[in-house]
Amino acid sequence: MRTSENMRRPLGKHLPFAEIHESGEQSVHNRHPLGAVLVLAALLVAANAVLCFLLEPFLGSSEEMWRGFDADAQIDTVIAGTSQGLSGIDPPALDAALGSHSYNMSTNMQCFANSLDAIGTAYDQRGIKRAVLVIDHEMLDAQRYDNFRADASYHHGKEAILPVSGKAQDALSFVTNPAFIGKPLSVTYWFPWIYNRSTDISLNVREKLAGKVLDETNHRLANGFEPSDDVVDQSIPFVTMDEADSWDAQNPDLDTLTLSDENRAVLEKTVRFCRAHEIRLYAVIAPYPNWLNIYNKDSYLAMDDTLSGIFSGGGVSFTDYNLTSTEDLPLTTDDFKDVGHMNTKGAEIFSAYLGEQIKDAEMK
Repeated sequence: MRTSENMRRPLGKHLPFAEIHESGEQSVHNRHPLGAVLVLAALLVAANAVLCFLLEPFLGSSEEMWRGFDADAQIDTVIAGTSQGLSGIDPPALDAALGSHSYNMSTNMQCFANSLDAIGTAYDQRGIKRAVLVIDHEMLDAQRYDNFRADASYHHGKEAILPVSGKAQDALSFVTNPAFIGKPLSVTYWFPWIYNRSTDISLNVREKLAGKVLDETNHRLANGFEPSDDVVDQSIPFVTMDEADSWDAQNPDLDTLTLSDENRAVLEKTVRFCRAHEIRLYAVIAPYPNWLNIYNKDSYLAMDDTLSGIFSGGGVSFTDYNLTSTEDLPLTTDDFKDVGHMNTKGAEIFSAYLGEQIKDAEMK
């Protein structure tokens, strides 16, 4: 027997399914996805903030460089490059020869595009007249995306000294760069703990709570230079120029140096920028002891010719100080902290010599 409509649906307690679907519950259903998105976004922002607080160092190397630069209004000379410049050129030793006021803008694994950005920013904000560009062989064929942690850290650090509008402009310019747009970094850039992190969470938190650096290890001086008293392992046998041919014959798989088209274009752009703005540019290869251990000698010398052609074509000095004799530049293995970088003692010797070389060039 068919049940009447009133028996199936007591008046005032339930609505037909169609009415339910078309009325209030539909509105709730429509609002639910937006609310969920907002809640999820809030949770992501909160989680990002917590992870940044725990994992980001209180003052990372790139941010420390930019804050030091921002605090020094007298800069007329800058050093740009990778960690080889950071630990290899000591501003006071350079300034003693040049009578300059220099600042070290080098950062770890700094790509050539960011070296140009550093020089350009120093010109815009300080009107610099001189720049030393440290050429690191590791960066010659490096792709920017493969170097994303260093690249992102450089720009994230730069934003610390920019006004709000400048921060947004720099960040958007970075994530929309052809090297990054459409790739994970264009998203992960907004999560700094991913690329700018220290696993010493305890120190990170203590320094942030204290509002100051508690461990000076691996931090810069006010002039941007990173000092070190370390000395490279003296038992490592470093290949000399006299031994290179024999070494190369015994080790046919040594690295062959190449320069990517992208990096060549950036170096040429750097030359043009400095020439257009009357900045005296000095391109150098800072000494490091294992260059013949890892690179084929003929390839190495051929790359010197390539770089010399790029820089000399724009009227820029290029010098490879690995080729300078120890009689002129008296560095020993005691003057290096590891196989690729000078320590403070070595940097003072090299910087004083470099300063004299630049002074002589400018007096001609």
